[in-house]
Amino acid sequence: MKNRIFLRLLAFILTLVMVLSLVSGCSSKKKTETKTETKTEEKKEETKKEEPKKEEPKKEEPKKEEPKKEEKKEEAPSGATYELNELGQLPLVKSGEAVLSIGLPQSPSVTDYEDNYLTNYLEERGGFEIEFVFFPTSGTEARQKLELMISSNQELPDIVTSIGVGSIGKQTYGQQGVFLAIDDWLETETFWFPQAKERWLTEQEKEDIVTFYKSTDGKTYGFPYVTCDPTDNVAHCLWINKPWLDTLGLDVPKTTDEFFEALVAFRDKDPNGNGIDDELPFTGANAWVSDPIETLMNAFIYYSPYRLNVENGVVSVPYVEEAYRDGLRWMNSMIKENLFDASSFTMDGAQHKAIFDLPDDQVSYCGSFTGHPYTKFAIDNPHRTEYVHAFPLEGPNGVAYAPTRVTGYGYSCFITKYAEDPLLAFRFLDSQCDPEAAITVRWGKEGVNWVWAEEGETTRLAPLGYKPVFKELEIIWGTENNTIWNANPFNFAPGAVYAGTVAKPQEEFTSEAAYLGEIIYHESIFDLMRPECTPDETVTIMVYTAEEDALVTEIGTPILEYERECRAAFVTGTMDIDKDWDSYIDTLYSMGLEDYIATVQTCYDRMYK
Repeated sequence: MKNRIFLRLLAFILTLVMVLSLVSGCSSKKKTETKTETKTEEKKEETKKEEPKKEEPKKEEPKKEEPKKEEKKEEAPSGATYELNELGQLPLVKSGEAVLSIGLPQSPSVTDYEDNYLTNYLEERGGFEIEFVFFPTSGTEARQKLELMISSNQELPDIVTSIGVGSIGKQTYGQQGVFLAIDDWLETETFWFPQAKERWLTEQEKEDIVTFYKSTDGKTYGFPYVTCDPTDNVAHCLWINKPWLDTLGLDVPKTTDEFFEALVAFRDKDPNGNGIDDELPFTGANAWVSDPIETLMNAFIYYSPYRLNVENGVVSVPYVEEAYRDGLRWMNSMIKENLFDASSFTMDGAQHKAIFDLPDDQVSYCGSFTGHPYTKFAIDNPHRTEYVHAFPLEGPNGVAYAPTRVTGYGYSCFITKYAEDPLLAFRFLDSQCDPEAAITVRWGKEGVNWVWAEEGETTRLAPLGYKPVFKELEIIWGTENNTIWNANPFNFAPGAVYAGTVAKPQEEFTSEAAYLGEIIYHESIFDLMRPECTPDETVTIMVYTAEEDALVTEIGTPILEYERECRAAFVTGTMDIDKDWDSYIDTLYSMGLEDYIATVQTCYDRMYK
């Protein structure tokens, strides 16, 4: 029984082995045939792919035979390849497809960034496509968004521009590697930048551009553009109503005493002739270059927007000096005599403009003001021509300064670590130093919005040595348009470019008021830019270390806020200039004034000595 069972089991096992062998053989044969067929098909495909290479081998040969140092083969985000042109040649991308992403605050007055003349112009010069990454219009909100993106490691565009992060933010993000240091490229990969420096900058500006663009670690993180109107540096003007002076038989005042007497006459003698006691002798505002104390104080002591002075290399602050106190006392006497509008310390720019920008048939009721006339009147308003400059006034001790500032050295254009091709981004920024590109970014299309200056033409600032560069045609800056971006995100247009605007003849102005207003304004600039209007030594831009900046912010900011609060109180009389002065000084020193000055001195010594 056992043997029979064993024999049956053995027979079953042998049968199973034979079946499995047959199946395995068929399967093996199938796999071999499939593999052979696949190899045959692959061989056919390889033959097909190789055939074009035999027919057109030229496409690869130039790169192997002529590997120029200036050319660079890059892998674009799309996977396509492109080559950079030789340094200084346009377009920047020689062949292939490239994309450059740019992040900037979005201007509400730009109707279209894609269908935009400037966008197309930059893409054509660059040989690439621009992708926009927009930040909020508000400077504060734009900075906050950028800070959030960095802190959360969000990818940034290749270039971030026109967002103020300050010198410390610039250095911090640079040291973190978020913003790339560009020092080596400034030496080896610039073509237009060095030419622009030589063509446009004075010797002092050449020194300043280096002093200001390097961080305290010695590195450069923002491209060193300079973009400024030189008249903005001395825009603090004191204006007085010339028809009123003529009516009263008075000359334009040159001293603080003469100015005071003119205001008394404005108050008492109905110079606008309407028979109403409505004259406002003098006013200022809490608006751009309209600070009345900042303007008038310079007849007593140099008092600039930086609130810092220096003499023989020693830094000081003006607002603890007796001369400053004398200036406050004089202005307080104006308030007591109802010559100085007390609302000047709270009035904003729009409220201030409403005093001056009156209908043509309405008589003026203000005798004198501080501020920029372009922000007080519509360009064609005839009331604009009634005011002439009376500045700088000379004080009782012969002081007659004009507060100045240094503008245009922002360096807020950065290449980020996320840039697909940092060298392409850098060469693009360098190319914006080309005069044509710089003017196009700010003024618009050549032949429509501007043209190059012609022989025989001149500028309004020719008496200061500026030469004509270009002529404005249709002005679109600040208007709704799709020609420019209404910003200066990257262009090298220093004072020589702005001041090189050709002086237009009267017939090209929209009105006589517009023409005369421009003449009167530039005449004021000639006086304010005289060397004697500024001390031989001044403190302007300071590039602090992180430690210095922390102390200046912690101590200096509250000190400046306290000084601003007290000066208005002294002038209006809510603080007594005699009884409360000592307490005011003691408070400043208790707030850390000595440490603040010492910190500024350390930075000044490092930068300027």
